[in-house]
Amino acid sequence: MNLPGNLQGFRFLAHGVALASLGLAAFAAVPRPAEAAAMEQTTLAFPAVNLAFIDLYVAQDEGIWKKEGLDVKVQHIQGIGSTNAVIAGSVDFGFASGPTVTRANARGQKLVALATTINQSDEYIVIRKEIADARHFDPSASLAERGKVLKGLTIATGGAGAIPDVVLKVVAQEAGLPRNDVTTAPMRPPEFMAAFSRKAIDGFVSGPPFTQVAVLDGTGVIVSNPEKGEPKQYSPVSSALLLTRASFCPAHKSICTKMVHGIVEASK
Repeated sequence: MNLPGNLQGFRFLAHGVALASLGLAAFAAVPRPAEAAAMEQTTLAFPAVNLAFIDLYVAQDEGIWKKEGLDVKVQHIQGIGSTNAVIAGSVDFGFASGPTVTRANARGQKLVALATTINQSDEYIVIRKEIADARHFDPSASLAERGKVLKGLTIATGGAGAIPDVVLKVVAQEAGLPRNDVTTAPMRPPEFMAAFSRKAIDGFVSGPPFTQVAVLDGTGVIVSNPEKGEPKQYSPVSSALLLTRASFCPAHKSICTKMVHGIVEASK
């Protein structure tokens, strides 16, 4: 997997073949009819740039879907917008969470879960170390006690209704904080990391590698840790779930089979 050093995102390249019809040399470049017919096309959206979706990155970077005969165009659509794109038919597949499927189905927007790759939220709550120090934050206290440190803070999340947003609300509720005691600011990772650095926000909710960056450079302190199954009311949960519209796979069985095979092989 090729990760850029600044961790600002990942580039996804559309694969294609440019053929030049220059005399007999053109014949060597033209794919055989059987090869061209075997390659199917599809689209996949994912909601956030982080290592929760490592199976997606591996499947693409290692060419696993290509080997399956599937050309996958991958798009980053922030937060629940990626699932909305699936529902609207703009893309065929999406990565989301278990609660996203139930929420959509409750509204008559029928989705099906095809594969889950992570069974924990993978979302840490991080605040600035100077705030933690000033409030005498105790990392060994119960989550209910630790959550009280969030009172009056502005915390960046991936988007309203997304897992980072829900994790923050659950921890605040466990700490006994009214909803308006914590201000949320929907931002993407490059934005919230920059805002955190210049102290424009007090903290953020995210998964690897952004949490680790803040902790290792000494600017961040972890309030809620998914490695400990926190918050327990939201664990286990499918946080990296491959889904599609209920009507898609019956009409495109081959594409669905290849897509899931790719994720399984990437996980291995």
